[in-house]
Amino acid sequence: MYTSRRFFTAIMVVLAHVVGVSSGTVFASATKPTAKNTAPPTNLIVYNAPTYQQMHTVFQSYAYDLQPWRGKVPSIAPAHMPKNLADAVVKDRKDLFIKMMIPLIVHANNQIMAERTIVQQLHGAYLQNNALSDAEQHQLTAITNRYGVRGDVKTGDGKTGDLAGMFDTLQYRVQPVVVSLVLAQAIIESGWGTSRFAVQGNSLFGQWTYTKGAGLTPERRDKGKTHMVESFDSPLDSVISYMLNLNRNRAYADLRKIRYNARVNNTPLSGHDLAVGLERYSQLGTKYVTEIQRVIKGNRLETYNQALLQ
Repeated sequence: MYTSRRFFTAIMVVLAHVVGVSSGTVFASATKPTAKNTAPPTNLIVYNAPTYQQMHTVFQSYAYDLQPWRGKVPSIAPAHMPKNLADAVVKDRKDLFIKMMIPLIVHANNQIMAERTIVQQLHGAYLQNNALSDAEQHQLTAITNRYGVRGDVKTGDGKTGDLAGMFDTLQYRVQPVVVSLVLAQAIIESGWGTSRFAVQGNSLFGQWTYTKGAGLTPERRDKGKTHMVESFDSPLDSVISYMLNLNRNRAYADLRKIRYNARVNNTPLSGHDLAVGLERYSQLGTKYVTEIQRVIKGNRLETYNQALLQ
């Protein structure tokens, strides 16, 4: 897959206290982010469920179900991928995987929206004062570095490199990713959470890395190739990394333009439409786009696009 190296360190979830439950599952409540974090305060709960049976028990304890769809999901995240999703019957495997993924996607999108708010505030300050204070410049630099926007070069989105152009580019890049698209790619790339990369490395999107020791070697890697599939500390880290990849990598500029134009025209975003911008994610090209759209439609994934955390 056409991907980038890791450009960031995902926000670490600090476990504050542990409460045992009868299933053997461990719950841990997360601390609120520090002032340096751009993510909004959250009560994200990290659970340890080594098996799909334990994950099912966790979901039952939250009365978490997809039918009927209520629009809100619990603020929970697995510490690691369950090791035996492949053993679950197909219907249960799909249900558990989608349930596991939606809170991670919404949480990651909330972080992006928090960053977007900061960008808008900084842009307003720039328009009002025609300049930014040192503190504002520091904030802007942190975000432009994260999203691969440079002030002295022409960016991948074709915008000029001055300060106004940087804000223009950030309008394209600092935006959430539609839930159905994320779900579909995770399904395809991880085999509904059953791939070796998912189970051993919490890797849900087939992202490549060339950093020694940062991933797992593909068994069928072509001779002379050195890439690995990047591993992550948690499934949430994988989701955050994937979204940043889509939002900053020049290979996906078409996706960002489709998304930006839909928002400008107040048109509902769909994973089906955005998939057109992912032709370069795979060597399969347009066939890969068609597969994403097939998975979205076949599993009715657009249903979850407006999901919120409880």
